[in-house]
Amino acid sequence: MRLIRAGTGVSTGRDASGGRAFSRRGLLAAGAATALGGAVLAACGPVPRAASPTPGSNVIELLYQFHWTVSVPWTPASRGLVESFVEANFNSRNRGLRAVLYQPGDPGGGWAVTAATMAAMLAGNGPDIFCACCANLAPFVVYNLMLPLDAYLRRDNVDPSIWSAGHIRALTWSGALMALPAYDGPQVMGYRQDLLDDLGLGYPDPQWTYADAAKLWAACSRQVGGKQQYGAALQWYDGWDYLLHGWGGAYLSPDRKTCLIDQAGAIAAGEWFYQQLANKVITYRNDVNGLVDGTEVFSVLGGWDVFQEATRLGNFKWDLVPVPRWPQGSYTFTNNDFLGIHAGSQHPDQAWELLRWLAAEPDFERFLLRTTLLTPGLNALWEEWVAVIQAAAPPLRTKHLEYYGDAARAGIGLPSNYTLYQPTQAETVISGWLARIAGGKVSVTDGFRQAARMVNAMEATATQLTPQEAAAQKAFVARGPGIVQVAPGL
Repeated sequence: MRLIRAGTGVSTGRDASGGRAFSRRGLLAAGAATALGGAVLAACGPVPRAASPTPGSNVIELLYQFHWTVSVPWTPASRGLVESFVEANFNSRNRGLRAVLYQPGDPGGGWAVTAATMAAMLAGNGPDIFCACCANLAPFVVYNLMLPLDAYLRRDNVDPSIWSAGHIRALTWSGALMALPAYDGPQVMGYRQDLLDDLGLGYPDPQWTYADAAKLWAACSRQVGGKQQYGAALQWYDGWDYLLHGWGGAYLSPDRKTCLIDQAGAIAAGEWFYQQLANKVITYRNDVNGLVDGTEVFSVLGGWDVFQEATRLGNFKWDLVPVPRWPQGSYTFTNNDFLGIHAGSQHPDQAWELLRWLAAEPDFERFLLRTTLLTPGLNALWEEWVAVIQAAAPPLRTKHLEYYGDAARAGIGLPSNYTLYQPTQAETVISGWLARIAGGKVSVTDGFRQAARMVNAMEATATQLTPQEAAAQKAFVARGPGIVQVAPGL
């Protein structure tokens, strides 16, 4: 598993397939984000001082991370709110346990905190509960840093269906559930109704299909003021599993050891995508940016984009619609942000009590929902999220926010998937072939087949590492915290 030292893994602002890429949670206009975030925080009232830790000899301290959305600044006031809430609602109710904030996990797919956390855990330290996302899921599993959770769920009768099924599948490795969702933010589509009005085109039906969508998007594709206006911006690699599944394919086998993009369904999805791309009907996902500057009429928007929707689209006539149904079913992209128990925790049973409170019970999620407007991980909280969002953000009061919850509860959100042993190398290989396809240098069929062959050869080699090679690889990671992974396109 190749890890890149900080300073060398700098984002280029491009995605793996050659399109423009931005942080998965997006780049907010700083002033607007601060203003709305401040309004949300202010609505919570004065910030009480967290009680000073006074653990006795019989009190077990549990260090924890959690997800704090990048849209709301992490400040002393933010920290005070979190610590006070945890003190009043977990510590005071669990005699003998004390949850102590380690630090928030990396927001927006960042890697600095995650790399330091992983290094500390490999050294036998770090938090009992950790939070991360994206490509770092694989090394946490490979280095046996995550405690499987199935036995705890069975013991306490926690039904995994309380979370989105797609998110749970992404956190299940070799048949074991390794973590719980930190939040769920499936993509729906935002679209500029005013631009459709200008073109004399109707608005999409929520039950539309990919054929309906492609026809409408093609009618929107044109040159405006010397710039290309695309019908839609879609998620592609490395969050492409939704589209591959939509054509009956998949990126990886269930054990994540075999790349399957050389199979018919995946190739069909690729053929459709690159044909639309070549015809300038679609472009790569750009969050709300293309909707704001008018270069896109439709764009997929994740739950992490809601602040941008509230602060940057208010001057336009726009709305939301579900992602269209693909030939083999309805699928969309979602995030894989997760909370897990450190396998090296000295108090795993007690850590489970804290994790269950953070992710399986509504109190803490409801606190984050009302404090930061973060989309929930629990299916039962989506209606409440819509009500809170529409009360806090007037520009969203008439928008169809319910489609986010519909996608989550239907379980159709598919997060990015990663090979078990060589996720970053696989990304490099596949990205290179996708760039060749997009540039017309190789066909989709040949490019996908070559990429799959190379990735599968790397995975086979990785399973044959000698004990000395495996130890050297693990030691390389442990030399953090100046080590980060790069996840192109997120």
